[in-house]
Amino acid sequence: MEAVIESIVKDFFACRPDPSVLQRRVNEQMAAYEAKEQREKELMAKRSQIPDEEGFITVHNPHGAVFGKEGDSEETDEVGLKDFYRFQTRVTSKSKKDELRERFEEDKARLLALRKVL
Repeated sequence: MEAVIESIVKDFFACRPDPSVLQRRVNEQMAAYEAKEQREKELMAKRSQIPDEEGFITVHNPHGAVFGKEGDSEETDEVGLKDFYRFQTRVTSKSKKDELRERFEEDKARLLALRKVL
C-alpha cells in the first residue's frame, strides 16, 4: 500500500516544475511585462509633449483611463432618460418577463413535440 502511495506522490511531483525554475520563469515574465509598460509610459510622455498638426498638445490621463470616446455621451444620455419615471421601469420589466414567459412556453411546446416524434 505504501509503495502505491509513494508512486502516486512521485508522479504528482514529476508533473510539476521545480519551484526555483518556476520562480525564475515568473520573474522573467514579470520583468518583460514591466519593461514593456515602462516603454509605453515613456512613449506616451513623449507624445504628450509633441503638438499635433494644428498646434495643440494632447492631454492624457496619467492613470491610463480613456475619456471622451465617441458615442459614450449619447449612450449615457439614452440610458439615463430611457426609464425616467418609476412606472416606466415597471412596465419595461413586466414586458421583459412576459416575453421570457412566451419564449419559455414556445420552447416547452417544441420539446413536447420532439418527444412525441421520438
